[in-house]
Amino acid sequence: MKCLKVMLLAIICSRVDSSIEKDKAHFGSGHNTDIDHEAFLGKDQAHAFDELSPEESKLKLSKILEKVDTDISGEITVEELQDWIKVQMMDYIKRDAQKAMVQEDTDKDGVITWDEYQKNTYGDKHDDFDDMVEHDKTRFGLADTNDDNNLNIEEFTSFLHPEEFEHMAGVVVDETLDDMDEDDDGKISLAEYLGEFMDENDFDDDDDDDDDDDDWIEQEKRTFAEEKDKNGDGYLDRDELEAWIVPSEVNYSQEEAEHLVKKSDSNHDGVLSYDEILEHHELFVGSQATDYGRLLHEEL
Repeated sequence: MKCLKVMLLAIICSRVDSSIEKDKAHFGSGHNTDIDHEAFLGKDQAHAFDELSPEESKLKLSKILEKVDTDISGEITVEELQDWIKVQMMDYIKRDAQKAMVQEDTDKDGVITWDEYQKNTYGDKHDDFDDMVEHDKTRFGLADTNDDNNLNIEEFTSFLHPEEFEHMAGVVVDETLDDMDEDDDGKISLAEYLGEFMDENDFDDDDDDDDDDDDWIEQEKRTFAEEKDKNGDGYLDRDELEAWIVPSEVNYSQEEAEHLVKKSDSNHDGVLSYDEILEHHELFVGSQATDYGRLLHEEL
């Protein structure tokens, strides 16, 4: 039963791309280029064309750039790149919810009841999962904005990805506190904050990575003190947690866009030409290409 509970918890937690997980995946042991690819192309689109050659990758990337360059200027600004990344994130979230809806909507009436979700996720007997059931029930109620005791596709999307919706901020903060607040004092200490990022399973034993890990830990300490702990009391309270994690897509897309521009802007003029992006194509799509099938359906 213990193993089953751990497996179920892992499945439930995997629904949410929290700010914690984004930060951990993106900056742990150096900058993770896979996250760049997912941000630029969408999480479920980022790896299907991995076998394409660099030449094929650049050709397909050039077609995408025409979509990113909304003012057709031949140059891509931070703002255009940020807007593009935000669209890819929300498109992925919507597709993810649509796929999950097929599984959860047992009677195929276009909405999901709490009974449907509870039975599909936990089964008829769920005494060992009472805490998780209560968490989900609270989240379900907050997502049910029209109070009809059902979740339509829009509401179900916010249920699955609450970190992307401002009206779900309260439940995201509550769940984050439950996960990180080990001493139950209602706030997050530096040790508790670092504990989420320093799980022993997150780091390899390779000595070559030690310096990167140490640098990253020091960076996170500075980030905690200088950016997240706004009142300087050594803790993250509810307001500071909310500022960090909701709405995450705004901060994340801006930071990602600024990072991509900084790494690709060869002439340092603050914008990216098509040539600069193609020169650094591996940052956007990897040395192999990515799944552009949905984006390029019309062109292909």
